[in-house]
Amino acid sequence: MADTRWRGWSSGIRWVLVAIFLMSLVTWAIGCAFTARFANAPIGDSPYYSRISTAELYFYAAGFPMATMLAAVIDFVLHMRGWLSPVVSIIWSLIAFGVWIWVLLMWGVTEWSPDTGGILDLYMYDYAVNGIDVYGDGLFYSRVSTGSVAALLTLVQLSFAARAVDLERKERKARVGKLEGA
Repeated sequence: MADTRWRGWSSGIRWVLVAIFLMSLVTWAIGCAFTARFANAPIGDSPYYSRISTAELYFYAAGFPMATMLAAVIDFVLHMRGWLSPVVSIIWSLIAFGVWIWVLLMWGVTEWSPDTGGILDLYMYDYAVNGIDVYGDGLFYSRVSTGSVAALLTLVQLSFAARAVDLERKERKARVGKLEGA
């Protein structure tokens, strides 16, 4: 079984997990506002346009922030009970960072260019007529910035977990050295 002790300053992981939760919560709330704003917005008058479902909008704008928020809570509870292994935390933080980068790229490509590659067709909203602007309402840049902070916090989580694993390895090496010297 993996060692679940967090050694040295890596025991401060609980505060990193709280910070990840808070940043993901803020990003999720902004994603919910984005979903609410675009869910019933009028679309352009082309006969080929069809409304994007609210579920697709929610998954696009708020799905992953909600998942990282819940994962941070689960990690926090596991850590407080002494069940969170630093090795598991390393694996989770690598996965979370990779997916955050994908989500941030998806948000940037989808909302920056009319050629979205089929992720989400936001170009069909007639911005000039409806007064809805992806950038003008502050939801785009605030989601990207808070999501970027959450992604960076997963790297901090990775460094804390790597430090705990390194200290555990050094302790084990010292114990083996004492046994061999005896």
